[in-house]
Amino acid sequence: MSYAVPSAEPAAAFETSRRNEAADLEIWKHLASSGGTDKNTMITVTMWLLAFSATALGYIGTETINSAAPGFVVDPDRMMAVSLLGLLISLVATYVTLLYGGYSNRNWAKADCIARAHGWWDLLPASSSEEKASRARTLVRFSWDLARPCNPETTLAPVFVAFAGLAALSAVTHFIFLCWSFYTLLRK
Repeated sequence: MSYAVPSAEPAAAFETSRRNEAADLEIWKHLASSGGTDKNTMITVTMWLLAFSATALGYIGTETINSAAPGFVVDPDRMMAVSLLGLLISLVATYVTLLYGGYSNRNWAKADCIARAHGWWDLLPASSSEEKASRARTLVRFSWDLARPCNPETTLAPVFVAFAGLAALSAVTHFIFLCWSFYTLLRK
């Protein structure tokens, strides 16, 4: 059984005539769960990649830059190699984050398509007005906004945006060190 990628009217594209509700509920559970599993896998893999990237930054800061004379690069060749490796790792982390974000969104969109076709409105991502009204404090409001339901057909979940941003920031930092090492080599 395969479901088409949701279109503008996903409920219209879903055929209910050949399936019963119990089977569709099991498929919905599988798809919704798979989206969550993809998210958890992304967090694990990206955290490891970003940890390696941060280790490379730490190495650059402690082993290639002279702490007695800040701004002086002791070993530009090593700095270039480590920053290039860190840049590659950071770009892979960005790619992995967006890839798993796509997998999650695709699974969640298919689950939403099934829910819409059966009228299971409480299984669709929609925030109630009572939830919004009960969020008075700033930190509570911020946490609710981060955990807000989103339409997987149009929006990437905030966790994917945050991790992609961290990985991109890491890549930019490594690129700056790479440019610095090039500049130091050219000045020699």
